[in-house]
Amino acid sequence: SAPLGSLRGNDTQALVEDIERLRAALGVKYWVLFGGSWGATLALAYTLEYPQYVSALVLRGVFLGSREEVEWFLLGLRRLLPEAWARFADAPVTDARGLLSRYHARVFSDEPAGALEAARRWQAYEDAVMAAGERGSTATELGDEALLARVRVQLHYLVHDCFLPARWILDGAARLSDVPAILVHGGRDLVCRPRIAHDLARYWRGAWLHIVEDGGHSPLSPGMTGALIQATREVETLGRESGS
Repeated sequence: SAPLGSLRGNDTQALVEDIERLRAALGVKYWVLFGGSWGATLALAYTLEYPQYVSALVLRGVFLGSREEVEWFLLGLRRLLPEAWARFADAPVTDARGLLSRYHARVFSDEPAGALEAARRWQAYEDAVMAAGERGSTATELGDEALLARVRVQLHYLVHDCFLPARWILDGAARLSDVPAILVHGGRDLVCRPRIAHDLARYWRGAWLHIVEDGGHSPLSPGMTGALIQATREVETLGRESGS
């Protein structure tokens, strides 16, 4: 967003409309959408609004923006990653929405040092979850200003349920049978569980799901890069319009 971290007019529908304005400005008749994690959410939201312009999709690390997925990230990992989660929670907590609201209040605090510390804790937890399903470094390296802006925007979306009605993507997927897609998901992905990709594939008859058993959330984790490259090649034959 501009200026950095701005939340004015910053919601999912606005982003979808930005994508559509870009397509129109470029004069693209049909296009293939490629997105991972939140990018997959946006690609799906755009396709549900403008299916007539989407030839096919390649999605990685499927995230549907649901409360269930957010609650998994906030509370579901506390037994799998107890030390990282304890540092993240920093106090007894049993309610995911309460924990989310607490972090939201902290990163938007008028006290700069406290806001930055909360952003660092949030990012450290996210990095720990990523690393648990990966091999090699997954740490996010950002300057203080960029980190705080990133976490503020992320929490802005999460406290508003990603500005999506409950089950909107899953229920809408049944209408996308004419839009082909390849879903590439890491079997070791702890950020976005493989079950979510299975759920989407079950509703979306035009989707092919490829689970990379040794892959994590990152597109650079073992097997994921090759699978994504292969998917981009295969999707050329799946598009509804040749030459798109």
